Amino acid sequence: MDTFSNEEKISKEYLENDNAGVIVNIVHASNLSRNLYLTTQLMKYKKPIILIVNMIDMAKNIGIEIDL
Repeated sequence: MDTFSNEEKISKEYLENDNAGVIVNIVHASNLSRNLYLTTQLMKYKKPIILIVNMIDMAKNIGIEIDL
């Protein structure tokens, strides 16, 4: 949410104007550390967050095991 791209600017503006009732955050399982950083940024908006972990099969293929 550093507002470098137009997509980030629009998303941040939408969240700041209190238009969202819930945030759906889809994260790539093989790169959780990067994706969960965004999750922590989204938490500042005090909205319920649904976290979807995608590509678990790819993570398993490279030896990452996730305890959901």
